[in-house]
Amino acid sequence: MSDLLDSLCRDLIDEGDALAATVGAADEADLTRATFCPGWTVLHQLSHLEWTDLQLVRALTDPEGFTSDAAAMPRRRVDEGARAGSERGADACVRAWQASRSRVIEAVRQQPDSTRVPWFGPGMSITTAVTARIMETFAHGHDIADAVGATVEPTARLRHVATLAWKARSYSFSVRGLEVPTTELRLEVRGIDGEIWSWGPDSAENRVGADAYDFALLATRRRIRADSSASTTGVDAERWLEVVQAYA
Repeated sequence: MSDLLDSLCRDLIDEGDALAATVGAADEADLTRATFCPGWTVLHQLSHLEWTDLQLVRALTDPEGFTSDAAAMPRRRVDEGARAGSERGADACVRAWQASRSRVIEAVRQQPDSTRVPWFGPGMSITTAVTARIMETFAHGHDIADAVGATVEPTARLRHVATLAWKARSYSFSVRGLEVPTTELRLEVRGIDGEIWSWGPDSAENRVGADAYDFALLATRRRIRADSSASTTGVDAERWLEVVQAYA
């Protein structure tokens, strides 16, 4: 396993541990509270994370079987997975999620770095797959923390969310049937320690500047553009922030 993939696995574990601390401090009534996602309680959110964890394990260990089953799954598969898991009760739901995230790490560590992972959308590298799990854990963890009144502490792991948003910028337009800009773009994100994470040429006229936590919420569609403090220079930079997403 490369240092990069090992580092991503450790970040995924840490992101999950942060969420586990939030969940562990909540009582059973908190776990049935409504969250940002319409119709979903905290238990739905945890069950969704478990469901997608198990889908990734299947994609890694049985890619042909996963691809065949994914093609036959109904479009409502995400809601059905969350609902079914949430009906087991709080303790069982939390235990199942804890087990599924451990299984992801185990499955990833058994794969070569060159592994390509099939998915419901475009296939991806194994490093992108792990990065996506970090992003998903952050996004749904934010929903859970918001529902139970907990505080989310920004970390350097937000860089992974920004990286995915950068990689998905063309897709964020095309999936909406919009023309993909061809202009060069510069993204500068300020990390928690003041470090600037950057993507794209410094000479680009279209530029986005943002705080890491604010940008992560925007890219995971937890914050709308009007509520974001991100700055832009150029029409195409602003167009991107209207549709930015960290997933495909």
